Amino acid sequence: MPRIRVLAILCITLTLPWHVARASQPLSAHVTITVAGLKTPRITADYRLSHPVSEVRFKRQARGLRTDIWRIKTPGLAVRKNAVFSTDGKTFDHFRVVIKPETRLMNLNYIAVDIFPGHGAAVFTGYFNIAGTPGKTSFSFRSMHRTAYVSGKAASPSETFSPPREGTFVYFGNIKPDRTSDSALLLDPSLPPWMRSELRREVPGVVKFYSARYGVKLPKRPFLLFSWDQRKSSQGDAYQGDSLYGTISFVFTGSGWKRPTAGNKGRLARVIAHELAHQWNAGLYTPVRFHSNGGSWLAEGQAEFAATATAERFGWLSPAAARHHYTTLVNQCLRAPSAKPVGDQRHDDRAIYGCGVTFNLLAQAALERHRPRRDFFGLWRTIYAAAAQNGDRYSADTYVDALTRLSGDHRLAAMIARLVKTSASDKNQKILVALKRLGFGLAHVTADNHDPDLGRAAAGPLFEAIMKGDCNGAVSFYTHSWGFTVDPVKSCHTLTRPYAVTAIDGQPLFANGVAAYRDVRSRCAAGHPVELKVKRRAKPVSVKCPSRIPPMPDMVEITGLPWAKASADSGYSRNHNNP
Repeated sequence: MPRIRVLAILCITLTLPWHVARASQPLSAHVTITVAGLKTPRITADYRLSHPVSEVRFKRQARGLRTDIWRIKTPGLAVRKNAVFSTDGKTFDHFRVVIKPETRLMNLNYIAVDIFPGHGAAVFTGYFNIAGTPGKTSFSFRSMHRTAYVSGKAASPSETFSPPREGTFVYFGNIKPDRTSDSALLLDPSLPPWMRSELRREVPGVVKFYSARYGVKLPKRPFLLFSWDQRKSSQGDAYQGDSLYGTISFVFTGSGWKRPTAGNKGRLARVIAHELAHQWNAGLYTPVRFHSNGGSWLAEGQAEFAATATAERFGWLSPAAARHHYTTLVNQCLRAPSAKPVGDQRHDDRAIYGCGVTFNLLAQAALERHRPRRDFFGLWRTIYAAAAQNGDRYSADTYVDALTRLSGDHRLAAMIARLVKTSASDKNQKILVALKRLGFGLAHVTADNHDPDLGRAAAGPLFEAIMKGDCNGAVSFYTHSWGFTVDPVKSCHTLTRPYAVTAIDGQPLFANGVAAYRDVRSRCAAGHPVELKVKRRAKPVSVKCPSRIPPMPDMVEITGLPWAKASADSGYSRNHNNP
């Protein structure tokens, strides 16, 4: 009897229609990316699917990017959001896409195409991955007039690649990568000479330093691509670093990078060391929930603290500049919302970077107080070792457990655990008490402080209150390096135009942002309106005082780091010869 049932089931399976049996199989795809054209790169992607379908969905949320820059060349198909679908009801197993070389920078997303001098282009493969099981999209790369470089090596058109996880950047062009024992660098030839020199020195040094301190060498040398955009037309100095496992893309924007100032050198060193830190943290070892939508204080806080500490240790960032950066990040954490656990704030940089660095800053002090020469890098070496025993994954519990064992500071570990896992209305008080207890020099911020970062922190909530009062509770404005631009809404009374506000009550933004906060509170208490200085207007714009001005955010200045004195007293050298 059992045999009869088995045979019956087998017969039913064998008589299923062919297209039904194929449709139940997981879809996979092979994509051939071709870059043609002698001058402007013409990028095409040819898809070959494992079986016919009526729709193909893509993995990465590109926020409308595909509908903007993808042009489907196969009849009967169209693109919408993150899918290619049949418009005539027929199934398909192949299609061709032409990609416009769109180079926009997108928040929380990788740049799609990066254009290099000499008619080259770097393409991010992640936007071509179909949805479903990882590894279901494979690639080939072709170009008649350019060489395709994958992981720093020239790729043959006959080779098939399955980039790990999110994808990788593939460079098509004629710039040959500089290969060392620790890295492969693809340098835009138009980069300023000082940047090229610094990069050739810093990147191998950081990789070697991290490998020694974490006790783990990367399986293969990372491939880093550096380009310089708008180098003549803009005075800006922005940048974006996109770190993928084994590959990192850097785009520097604006002519402000031309000069080898101390500020430019320090920021360059920090961004390089930050993205390289992700080759370990989020590359080799991944925080839980890291690949869900949003950021992680575990990965970003570790990378930013490691970058700052490493840049200072090598002399690429002055002690004063490092201390100033820590001050900025601690104040970001103080401004992060308290009604939600830090671990759940995955879209707020104040929690992700600010609190992430603050926790590691406190951990560093606790570790060195407990035992000299035990520090942040030793803490993360322990965390990575634990992750290696747990499928290369770790969590906030891993962090807290390692900190407790290595520092013996149960009080600090319990505070971090509470702020990460549960909301705490007394977050700021707890952090300030911990900073004082562990020996940080702190000074309260007064109106004579001219730090633009602290001024921005004070002026932001102030202008928000001013606009909220003028616009019946609506708030919409943009923050720039020089001030604010109003984004008018219908409910506004005075702020009805896109005013470019450069000063509040005569106090320039943002150098005197703290003084502006003080002056507005004083003027409003006396019943006077707020005066806004606006670009290209001789007279200020007078705005009625808001009914309520919130207290100025908690802000402190770090005047001393506890381990700086301890290192000097012990004779412990922090230079790169003594890692």
